[in-house]
Amino acid sequence: MRQGRILRKNEVARRSGGFPVIGKLSIGGKDISKKTGNEYPVSYDYFVAKGEYASTFTSEYGDKPSRIQVIFPFDDVMKVCREEVDGRGTKDGRRYGYSYDGVTYYLWDEKEKDYLPISIEEQEEQFEKFTKQHKVK
Repeated sequence: MRQGRILRKNEVARRSGGFPVIGKLSIGGKDISKKTGNEYPVSYDYFVAKGEYASTFTSEYGDKPSRIQVIFPFDDVMKVCREEVDGRGTKDGRRYGYSYDGVTYYLWDEKEKDYLPISIEEQEEQFEKFTKQHKVK
């Protein structure tokens, strides 16, 4: 039995529709400031493949592809292209809440050590209190 919420490399990701995650695409990275030496985020106008099969992606699409073909294995949007609203702490970057549909929200409950749903009636009051307490953005 697996412990914790983090999936290991060889596990099948729950949110991937049952398919193993073999790589990821990004449209950004990190650069280092010549003045300060600090790392900062940058965005690209092309896709960057990461993972074990990145070289296969690059050989098919080139070094800086700006367009790729995407095929979804299911018609169910929640399985293939789910959008998510995410609330994170401004000081620690920790994820304190999320929503997949903009109607049902889940906030981290320290006592339960889990994300618990909050009702629409509770949302406005609870959000205000929760975001102030955890400095969530």
